[in-house]
Amino acid sequence: MGFQRIMAALDRSPLATEVYSRALQLAVKHNSELMLAHCFNSRLLAEFSPMLDTSFGLSGRNRLRQLQQDHLQDVAQIHKDFQGYCYHAFDQGVSTRYICEMGDAAVWICQFARRWRADLVVIGHGGSSDMREVLLGSVSRYVVRYAPCPTMVVQPETVCR
Repeated sequence: MGFQRIMAALDRSPLATEVYSRALQLAVKHNSELMLAHCFNSRLLAEFSPMLDTSFGLSGRNRLRQLQQDHLQDVAQIHKDFQGYCYHAFDQGVSTRYICEMGDAAVWICQFARRWRADLVVIGHGGSSDMREVLLGSVSRYVVRYAPCPTMVVQPETVCR
């Protein structure tokens, strides 16, 4: 049987390259289609933007403008990275596309996996316990629980040792 449609959910962490590599290995092995997916997580910006603007006046607006500029740079870098991944996968004989959207990353990954009819989602989990994960929860944990298909979670090497 195997996997016909593999979705690699990639973020901007150092683990993303390993997630891509694992997904590509599986796609080569199963002669699968590969979808690279990235979701710019809009939750933090959406929740804190009004507070920055009203609480901190002009400096808050300047900070918001800087956040927006940083976001545009991230978008450009993600597209560049994903194009490189697609060319590399093509050289391996794998049909690969990518999509980048904005939203709640955990929910979006599950919804897109359902719409695209993925057979497998490959996602990374950095094992971090930073404040963002405490406040928002782990994206990979949510995907494992709610994805419409099996999920492979790639751990960083330091966690595996």
